[in-house]
Amino acid sequence: MIEIASISLQIFILISFGILSRALHILEESGRDQITRLVFNIALPCLLFTTAAETDFFSISSKAALSFAAGIFLPLLAYGIGQLAAVLGRTNGTQRQVIRVAAALSNTAFFGIPICTMLWGPQAGLLASCYDQGINIPIFILGPAGYAAKPTPQNIRKAILNPMILSMLAGFLVNIIHLEIPTILFEPLSTIGKITTPLALILLGSLLDFKRMRHVAVKPLLILASSRLLVVPLVIFGLVALLQLDPTLERVIILQSAMPTSVLGTLMAFEYHSDENLAVQGNLLTVIISPVTLALFATLIGSF
Repeated sequence: MIEIASISLQIFILISFGILSRALHILEESGRDQITRLVFNIALPCLLFTTAAETDFFSISSKAALSFAAGIFLPLLAYGIGQLAAVLGRTNGTQRQVIRVAAALSNTAFFGIPICTMLWGPQAGLLASCYDQGINIPIFILGPAGYAAKPTPQNIRKAILNPMILSMLAGFLVNIIHLEIPTILFEPLSTIGKITTPLALILLGSLLDFKRMRHVAVKPLLILASSRLLVVPLVIFGLVALLQLDPTLERVIILQSAMPTSVLGTLMAFEYHSDENLAVQGNLLTVIISPVTLALFATLIGSF
């Protein structure tokens, strides 16, 4: 419990640095865009490549496949939970759109991969990445479907062929064929990969716009936050417990399902002209609350 509380505090501090950098205009919008590209196109791929290259592929392959499948199919369940919660809460049409998408799509990349790595090590981070690659598929299906639009083949192709999944596959290939990468090359890649967690969390803090919290619709916001951070992970916790999977895999799947709302899912509310304020407020609130709820779930997983 002390370790989890310590990691939660570290998460708060790193996010706070991001919030401060935005408030002091250290990170402007153009800078945030550049760091986002740095994280997703260089730092995170380096982390995934080096971890995959050092991990015994045959010992993790079945777990990786299950984690990937969970990332595809569990958001479908979460989408249904969000829709049900929105209907029972008697929200309006655009509010229901935002709530069901927020319940289905969690922030498995910026938040999930770094936190799973911090809690349980590089192998858990690799499984978290497999889950994240799986969720890339429903993001471009459930997102547009939730906002009553059609997913495009270009978006689905972009979700599947991205630097993260390609770097992970390259790392596994290196491992399978027992290719020795010279230390002079591998160490810089490993060093770059290690900046992923602090950089991603600082960036996440810099994306939080508190001005959006001025006019709050309390009921739909609470329904959104409770669905994303409590109801969905509790249901998935029960489901995973029944399946009796590998302990590390169970932890990753449950915690990935308990992450705050997806940034991309939030941005889709703007693209499809839905309730933009609720989407942004939901993202902001779940990010702020999530270190506490994640600590609770991590403790619950540890005692199970």
